[in-house]
Amino acid sequence: MWLTTKNIFNKVIFSYATIAYKLSKGELDFDVRYALQVANSKVFSVISFEMDKSESILKTEKATESVNILIDSMRNDIQTIKHCHRKYIQGHPAIIFEHFIVSLEDDSLLVQLDSLKLTAAIYAITGPKGSGKSSFVSKVQGLEHNGIVSKGTITFSTLDGRQSPLIVSIPQTDHIPLNLSLLELCKYPQQIPKDGVQIEILSKKVQELWRQIDAEGSPLMDDLHKIDNWETRLSGGQKKAVFIISAILQNPDILILDETFNGLDPYSVQQAQNMLKEYVAPDSVILSIDHHAKDNNYDFYTACLNLTNHTFEIIVMN
Repeated sequence: MWLTTKNIFNKVIFSYATIAYKLSKGELDFDVRYALQVANSKVFSVISFEMDKSESILKTEKATESVNILIDSMRNDIQTIKHCHRKYIQGHPAIIFEHFIVSLEDDSLLVQLDSLKLTAAIYAITGPKGSGKSSFVSKVQGLEHNGIVSKGTITFSTLDGRQSPLIVSIPQTDHIPLNLSLLELCKYPQQIPKDGVQIEILSKKVQELWRQIDAEGSPLMDDLHKIDNWETRLSGGQKKAVFIISAILQNPDILILDETFNGLDPYSVQQAQNMLKEYVAPDSVILSIDHHAKDNNYDFYTACLNLTNHTFEIIVMN
């Protein structure tokens, strides 16, 4: 009985981990998320079952079946949804779109670009709600299974021409991973070094960046190595500070900001923008979805890409 239960439960955990990975990558659309909630409730309803009850085994099998149905549906999505071709070349940092189309699965057009080249600069992406800004950015990121179809070609030009440039995104949500120190959060998703000297160098860098963006939160630096419930301890603005510092430390080729400056006071917006310009901007393409780009622009944006009638109107800002 125990071996059977163990095998079933291992299968649940493995399948559930697969879905959790897809969810963290933003690769599940609304319908699949809803189905996940249903499967989630079934899994957790038997999380503490008694091993000697056949009824509990039956519940576990049903939960496994629910999770496996989701796995199968995602596999079908992989086979049916079409995606654009991605190319990589060596040259000055840029993203080049050719005959590029973004649409919904029912072919409802969102974005259509015959040709567009975005060189290393900072671009505000604006447009009406629901016009396709986030869908466009998701295809730059390479997200494939979010219910959005893309066609055409995206070419990524980097100084070393390597495959798959480093694309870092600061999401609109402020979820903080659990069981990490504040230093680990600022380095996330990369791991902190194990060498003591390197840890000290990283700590000083984080402290310097934190003082620039959040002077009032500097006392938190005393707890830099403490594992705490940072999800509840940090304010919304301090969580944004963590994400911005993490992005700077990763030194991305492409940085995507999704309403990053929302909820920050004008001083913090200006400080954050100054830091991103200094540490990230010179050799990177920064795409910032910002519904308040004019108000949030402290000599930050190079140009505005205003999405209207399925294409971008380019407005020079600085």
